[in-house]
Amino acid sequence: MRLIDADAFKEQVAGIAIKENLPADKCNALCELIEMQPTAGSWHKVADGDLPKGPYRSKRKFYCKERDHGYRILLYDDKGFYYYSCSLDIGIDNEQISAWMELPEYEEEKNG
Repeated sequence: MRLIDADAFKEQVAGIAIKENLPADKCNALCELIEMQPTAGSWHKVADGDLPKGPYRSKRKFYCKERDHGYRILLYDDKGFYYYSCSLDIGIDNEQISAWMELPEYEEEKNG
């Protein structure tokens, strides 16, 4: 999976369509197709218990906006949320989290 700037991509499609004198309806269809694609890494606002559903058998990583403290990477397992850092894990209460998103799995770069 690759993340792209869909708005910038739609501008490029429109620019190519103008340069190549393509019909406007074809350009619009391409832009609509781009717009319909799923959004990866979107934020979930925490309201009414909108937290990741668990428990998970293995740890999962989330990028989190915490009230009054900024952004942090968290681990979640069957015991709950934990801060993740190079030096220590610190427990966190779910009430401190205001928004979250799941981090994608790491993928090796492909040569070629």
